[in-house]
Amino acid sequence: MRLALNLLLYLSLVALGVYLYHFDFIRVPSSLDLGLVMVSFLFLCAGHMFHSMSWSDTLRLSGVHAGFRLAMVSTGLYIFMKYVPGKVMVLLGRAAYISQATGSRMVAVTAASFLNQIVSFWVSMMIGSLTLITDGIPVFWRVISGVGFLGLTASIWFYPSIIMGVNWLFTFLKRPLNLPLTSGIGHIRVLLSFVLNWISWALGFYLLLLAVPGTANVSPMVMFAFPLASVLSMLAIFSPGGLGVREGMLVACMVLYGIPADEAAGIAILSRLWFLAGEVFIFVLALLFRRVESTPLTKHA
Repeated sequence: MRLALNLLLYLSLVALGVYLYHFDFIRVPSSLDLGLVMVSFLFLCAGHMFHSMSWSDTLRLSGVHAGFRLAMVSTGLYIFMKYVPGKVMVLLGRAAYISQATGSRMVAVTAASFLNQIVSFWVSMMIGSLTLITDGIPVFWRVISGVGFLGLTASIWFYPSIIMGVNWLFTFLKRPLNLPLTSGIGHIRVLLSFVLNWISWALGFYLLLLAVPGTANVSPMVMFAFPLASVLSMLAIFSPGGLGVREGMLVACMVLYGIPADEAAGIAILSRLWFLAGEVFIFVLALLFRRVESTPLTKHA
């Protein structure tokens, strides 16, 4: 297990290198208000902390007592797995780390990891849908957002029934899983961390946008385009890290809010670099905490 976790870590760094090699740095705005950029980065980092908190809360509700620090380390170490096509490895990587560190069953932690992702999708869709109240948003995107929101809501509401069905099936096949039956309603208690996560990132994106000259009069409602674009890009599993999908959605929204297309494209690419800087932050922080984490995994890794 330890060797597999290290291989996942190295694979994620290779995927990040390939991603940066193909990145278009030319269109990034060169003149920025550095003060606003720094404040936006603080909101970005806070969002990553709330993201780790949501993972810790989901584990606790699923009967896995890992704690915030361990949840943050497992999230940060494998965050670049999102740039591997398919994206599922980022969920399996953190689940495998928690399973190894706590002695919990891998299947139970993996179920919690996928549930955490579904709830995160739902909250970001809910918050991101606020950007669709402006006139001029294409009907196609309104329909996609509405269908996605309803689908994710159903996934959370019927989660206990789904788990019961999976448990029954594997028991019938004489391969019992005994996945924990966490109530969908019970997640109301941990929704706050998810909401704070996406609001922090949305505010950070808006401050980053204001750092670009000529954007001072843009409506604050454009900030909600970031959660919406992020969740749609994550659902596009064919695109490593949602590359191109998130930027395209951001450009479309910013244009509708009065930002010229060329400038919007530059801001979208800048936001990708900005978010990548936040991922580097949580990755480095995870490496530092991994050295002091008193678990068998970190003592022998």
